[in-house]
Amino acid sequence: MIKLDKWTPPSHGVISLFFRTPYPKGIILFNGFKAKEFFKLYIINETSVGLEYNIGNGYERVLLSLKGNKQVNDRQWHKVVIYRNMKQFGLQLDKEEGVNLNPLFLKKDLDVEDDLYVGGDPSDVTKGFVGCIRGLVSNESKLSQTFLITTSVQFCFVFTMTAEFFFHSLANFHC
Repeated sequence: MIKLDKWTPPSHGVISLFFRTPYPKGIILFNGFKAKEFFKLYIINETSVGLEYNIGNGYERVLLSLKGNKQVNDRQWHKVVIYRNMKQFGLQLDKEEGVNLNPLFLKKDLDVEDDLYVGGDPSDVTKGFVGCIRGLVSNESKLSQTFLITTSVQFCFVFTMTAEFFFHSLANFHC
């Protein structure tokens, strides 16, 4: 799991990335605390991803599924975009899009208090992401050059599993 500075889009912001995986579950991004304000991007099953969040006015969720015979765990690159502004919180997966509106403007700012975790949730390391992530961009700027250099722009996650599964994963999946 990689820990970065928290995502700070007070009233608007965008995070985008590409991922590929052979596995049908896993947390891709997590920021905040579940008991307070947070967001979580995760793979639900073979065809779907979800965005769960709380911006101070209750728990919300956006779920997206790929159409046809497409799967998110097909070892192909998939683009994900999370965007937030005062009117909506949205999620894009390849060509699919889902949005939750905030018509009453009950809460305008996202105020997360913890770091942004790439590849898992530190409070539940059993649900980590196994696969590759590249092109991680926050608010239209690539994350730190050091981060990109040390990870060669693309990085592979294989963790949070039993030792047997860990070695199996390393032997059968390469970024």
